[in-house]
Amino acid sequence: MGRHEGQRPYSETEHAGKTVLDQQKEALQKLLAGEHEKGARELYSHQEDFVGRFTEYFIEVMKAREAGTEQAPRMARIEAAPRTGKTAIAAEIMRRTQMRGGFLVPTRNLIDQAVREFRTLLPNKTIAKHTGREKDPLNDADVIVATYQIGQAEV
Repeated sequence: MGRHEGQRPYSETEHAGKTVLDQQKEALQKLLAGEHEKGARELYSHQEDFVGRFTEYFIEVMKAREAGTEQAPRMARIEAAPRTGKTAIAAEIMRRTQMRGGFLVPTRNLIDQAVREFRTLLPNKTIAKHTGREKDPLNDADVIVATYQIGQAEV
């Protein structure tokens, strides 16, 4: 999907008085500095490895954005076996960076499970779900949980 004529690039859109690009720069600085309070749950070593790989990925994304060579907004994916803590990894990345995010799950049944987990791990954040049948207010949500199908239809 391309940008409509007159529409600003994603990196220039604003939320909470700052452009997305400025928010992402701040988030990367927080990740690199390692300045974060302890979360609701300590991560296992394999989960910390995911956070480290996300940081490396984020550095490359930001280099492309700074150089003006990025083609489209990017998404980070956490691919791992069931019961390895993908929700905890995503919550920890969002907590450390203070960024908003979307979290896609394969089935509607997993939406409620992920929402409960995010509410436990990120108690001061607004968590919304979008099932296709029901849709929480999404504009001010810090985390939106939806199925892959909804994610594809909305992008």
